Amino acid sequence: MAPQGRSNPVPLIIFVVLFVFAAVGFVLVAIELTEARRQINAGFLPTGRDASVVKEIDGVNGKGLMRALQDEKQRVREKEDLLLAFVDRTGVSHTSDIPASKLDDTMAALRTRVKETLDGKGEVTVASATLVDLLALVEKEKLSLEDKVRDAVAEREKRETELQMRVDGLEKDLAQQEEIVKDRAGEITKLNDTLAEDRALHRQEVAAFKRTIAEQQKTAEDNEAVRLERIRILEAEVADLRARLARYQQERGGTAAARETFDPANEPADGKVILVTRDSGIMINIGTKEGVRRGLRFDVYLPKGDGTRLKRGEIEIKTVRDDISRGILVGGGDPTEVVYVNDIITNVAFDPGRAKVFVADDVFDDAKKQAFREALAEHGSVLEDEVTVRTDYLIVGAQEGNFVKRARELKVVEIPEGELNRFLDR
Repeated sequence: MAPQGRSNPVPLIIFVVLFVFAAVGFVLVAIELTEARRQINAGFLPTGRDASVVKEIDGVNGKGLMRALQDEKQRVREKEDLLLAFVDRTGVSHTSDIPASKLDDTMAALRTRVKETLDGKGEVTVASATLVDLLALVEKEKLSLEDKVRDAVAEREKRETELQMRVDGLEKDLAQQEEIVKDRAGEITKLNDTLAEDRALHRQEVAAFKRTIAEQQKTAEDNEAVRLERIRILEAEVADLRARLARYQQERGGTAAARETFDPANEPADGKVILVTRDSGIMINIGTKEGVRRGLRFDVYLPKGDGTRLKRGEIEIKTVRDDISRGILVGGGDPTEVVYVNDIITNVAFDPGRAKVFVADDVFDDAKKQAFREALAEHGSVLEDEVTVRTDYLIVGAQEGNFVKRARELKVVEIPEGELNRFLDR
């Protein structure tokens, strides 16, 4: 039997054994944890990497490696959400060259790469990438996408600015064109109104002119037959008197005959003035039926009550119709201030309805006679070679020829060459 004062050593031994086993277990657990951490780090760090890098990774924000990975994944998701919200708000998918589908596809591919890398299935291997490299890649992709979005927005704004400038320019040009069109439309309206007024006035003037012509023509037609008959009677009487005078002179033995000089005021009237206007000119009552042609010239006389005439001027024919003709004043001027209705007109080389007979004195050569013949033919008259009882005028020059004596015996009117050329417009 053991002494009462000594303690039992078994519990102490058991405690020591348990303590030793606990310490060993704690050491083993610590070793296992260290080995596990090393193996985890070996999945992202290349073999032989400096231990300080592992320490840096392990100490990110004072947290463990897995917590850091979770935080980074959350940051990536936040960036993705912000980027998608930016795309939705700016409408880049509708106005830029970067379709929204491409951005979405890029972000989906990036998420897949991150997931595969974290799961150890991606292309990033232990020997080629670390968690820092992965985060840098994610940040780089994010920045690249933000740059593309920013460039797309800037390009869109630039295009919108250019389009707005073009639209503003087109609107300004359109406004100017509208003003021009409005002004032109107003001018056209005024011109149309003026043209309508002018046409109406012209129609009134033409109607009045036609009425006047009709009245004058009727009066002329009424007197034409009487006038022509009187002319034929007078011509017959003149021819008879000339024949009788010639016989009488022969019976008296060739007494010197008196000279019959040309006097334009004594010429029989070839027609008369029927209308005078400032714009139309001078209208006479003879036309192509009487042999009037363009270019003929007539002296205009006012017949006075005592049988004499007062010369008003000279006209030249410009337009010829069947029964009427239109002329203008030779030398210009307002015809209404010079010529009046019922003034008579005369031309020594022209006679309506018959051909006047001229003879050129023998002092003129053949060329001059041919020129007379052609000019008189244009006026409806003829040039004969010998003075006869049919001769109306003898054309004389500066010197008397052999035809003058015979012309004076037959009372033929002597007309100077210069005076005749005035009527022939030569």
